[in-house]
Parts: sequence; structure tokens; C-alpha cells
Amino acid sequence: MVVRGIVLAIVLTCGGLYAQAPLAFEAASIKPAAAGLNGGRFTIAPGGERYLATNTDLRLLIMEAYGVRLDQVTGGPDWINRERYDLNATAGRRCSPAEMRVMLQTLLAERFHLRLSRATRELPAYVLTADATPKLAPAADSAFAFEQFPDAPHKVHMRGKAVPLDYFAWRLGRVLDRPVVDQTNLAGIFDFELAFMEEVDPEILARIPYEQHPNIFEALRQQLGLKLTGRKAPVEVIVIDSVERPSGN
Repeated sequence: MVVRGIVLAIVLTCGGLYAQAPLAFEAASIKPAAAGLNGGRFTIAPGGERYLATNTDLRLLIMEAYGVRLDQVTGGPDWINRERYDLNATAGRRCSPAEMRVMLQTLLAERFHLRLSRATRELPAYVLTADATPKLAPAADSAFAFEQFPDAPHKVHMRGKAVPLDYFAWRLGRVLDRPVVDQTNLAGIFDFELAFMEEVDPEILARIPYEQHPNIFEALRQQLGLKLTGRKAPVEVIVIDSVERPSGN
């Protein structure tokens, strides 16, 4: 007997071996958010096993899934900016931010029937590089967590655990005026803290009665041994080709 053309493709996922299929959440619920709420939130829950979004529109979820800024997502009907959703998804095991993003991409394709095109363009950006001796501690364990919160008005604090620097670069791009491209060449995951002042009018800063942090550029250099340089760089742009309101859970 001759057996021909048998090929078994095996892909590594967050927990082990996965037979040729898109990386996906174990379970996920998407529901319309309650009316009248202000603000929204989306995050990978500490530990890297769950993804949560509250009162969040679809364009923001696409931004998160593909690791870009809002101005890098184009096209789509108006409702993707207006209608808000609550999302609760579990991976069933500990995952990296990159794996969570792929799971979110799969979820958006399945529930919103999202179809899109991806392109790379040379655009104004910041390039993140590392000093000869960066001040980053290797992660104590693999349980991912990232927090961003105000210490006081106009003071921002970021705290990361088991964070890869491409994810950190994306988070920096969300508080700056252009994308941040990771060119540190530092592999692995890191624990760190960063404290800086928002970019506001100098007259406002002059009236602040408490001790101030440096701006984000100086804070990165002083606290983490990293540097931001403004220049054109290859940046991904997401074009929404088609999308529908979500199907049932």
C-alpha cells in the first residue's frame, strides 16, 4: 500500500501544539454596551489569559488587534466609530500580547465578518532605539501585565511586567502624535516603570505645585536607557474593505 501526499502542519500557540487553524479565544462574548456611558476601556487582563473591553467601538478594537494607531485605520461605515460594545474573551491559558492580538483578529473576522487590506507606507514616526546599556530588567516571570495611570494631573505612569518592546512601542505611540517603531533589537520580555509629564502648555506646567517628572523623551532616556528619534519609517496602514454588525455569541 502506498500512502501519498500526507502532510501534517503543526503551529506553535500559547499553550503548545495546535493543528493548522487560526489562533482563537477559547470563549468570547460580545454585547452592546449600556447606553449613556462615558469613556471606554480595553486591555489584556493581568496574567495574559483574558481580553476585556468595556464601552469600546469597533475601530478601537481594530487598532488594538493590529497594533496600530487610530489614524492608521481607514475606511468602514460610520457605525464602527459610534456603536459601543463590551467584550469578554478568554484564551484558556497564558498568552503573549502578540498571541492575544492574533486571537482578537480571528474574533473580529468571525463575529464582525471583518475583511481588510494591509499596506506599509513611509510616514512620519518615532523610532525607538536602545542605549549601549539599557536600564530594563528581564521579566521575573511570563505573566504579562501593563498599566497606564495618572500620578496627578498631567503626570503619567506606565508599569509593565513581562512586556515585549514592540508592544511597549505601540503603547508609546498611543500617547504621542505619531506611531513608534521598535528598532531596539532587544528580544525577550521585560519589567519596567516609566513616569513622565504629558505634553501641555508650558504656562500650565509652570503653575503645577508638585514635583514634575521629565517629558516622555527624557524619561525614556533617564529611566529606561531608550531613545525616541523622529523620522520617516515604514508604518502599517489598515484599510477596512467590509464589515458587519456582530453575529451572536
